[in-house]
Amino acid sequence: MKFHPLEIDGAYLIEFTPHGDDRGSFTRVFCADTISQNTGFKSPLKNVNHSITTSKGSIRGLRYQIAPALEAKIIRCLKGSAYDVFVDLRQDSKTFMQVVTNEFSGDDNKAVFIPEGCAHGFQTLSNNTEIMYMTSVNYNKECERTVNYSDPLLNINFPLEVSDISEHDKNIPFLDKDFKGIKI
Repeated sequence: MKFHPLEIDGAYLIEFTPHGDDRGSFTRVFCADTISQNTGFKSPLKNVNHSITTSKGSIRGLRYQIAPALEAKIIRCLKGSAYDVFVDLRQDSKTFMQVVTNEFSGDDNKAVFIPEGCAHGFQTLSNNTEIMYMTSVNYNKECERTVNYSDPLLNINFPLEVSDISEHDKNIPFLDKDFKGIKI
């Protein structure tokens, strides 16, 4: 695994190294020790989630959890392609309110490590896109929060017209201009 720091403090693009032979390939996609050595992340993973989004142009998120269920994530596209987005909402972060975007596909052998206190979402760039989320805490409905994908404070330029989005995600109010972030 190779770790490349991203524009948000504590976030990394992870490049996997497949090992192949005439049968195919093998890739290690998680190693707690290697991730801890490269990111400082020490919490064990609690959940591995898999989403399938059928329509190109669909948006999911931007979701995060607040204390006591702050959540770090490792995101990987397994099939199809997606425009991945996350934003730093950490109150005292030097990269507060910065947005990072990446395009992922099921063929690129990459993932992204997103630290606690960042909202995450994506837009599918192809039909039947599959995304795997590895998270550091169990889902906690009371701690879940959402940022509106079209919030003008974030100015995210999704590459496609939105074809599908949940009513919940579409109707989230925009952040107040005096938003101070979340406490970590």
